[in-house]
Amino acid sequence: MKYGYGKVDMLEVMNNIDEYIVPENREACRLLWSKNIFTVMCNNYDNEESWITLNKLSDENKKIFDECAKTDERFGYTFGGIGLIIPIKPCKDVDTYNDFKELIEKFKYQDVQCDGCMTLEEFMIYYTDCYDVIDNNRVFNETKMIKSYEEYIKDSEFINLYHDGKVYYNRMYYDAHIKYKYYINKK
Repeated sequence: MKYGYGKVDMLEVMNNIDEYIVPENREACRLLWSKNIFTVMCNNYDNEESWITLNKLSDENKKIFDECAKTDERFGYTFGGIGLIIPIKPCKDVDTYNDFKELIEKFKYQDVQCDGCMTLEEFMIYYTDCYDVIDNNRVFNETKMIKSYEEYIKDSEFINLYHDGKVYYNRMYYDAHIKYKYYINKK
């Protein structure tokens, strides 16, 4: 079922890009990913235009997106959320990548957003018994802790995925965060 999928896990897409993303959009997606801007989905061959739906943007990149959207219709809503739209029939224009690249270059390198990590409190709510249920919602209850945060993390599947007060869902997101921190510290 090449290209005809709904939303698929980001790591799965990155590891099997040929299965999930049409050839015209692959390099544009890689360019977005290199800035820690992850994608939700892209067009396939039954669409009238090429588009890439973006996952969470940093506050800085969201401002850039919103400003660009005021004057450039290529920044807008795609199937599934905000994204980039190239108004051409897929596969008909060899400049699809260059068109996307022009848009992507406006964005800044960003840290991993909430789609790739959780706060310590979220971790404690969803991966430990340290919560109460209030009005059908889980609420962190620190008084139920019987060990330190670090010990809870150490005893979980996230043992090596904690940094700067956040727990990353997998090694890909953790590594992306570490690269971003290195980049920021090098500036």
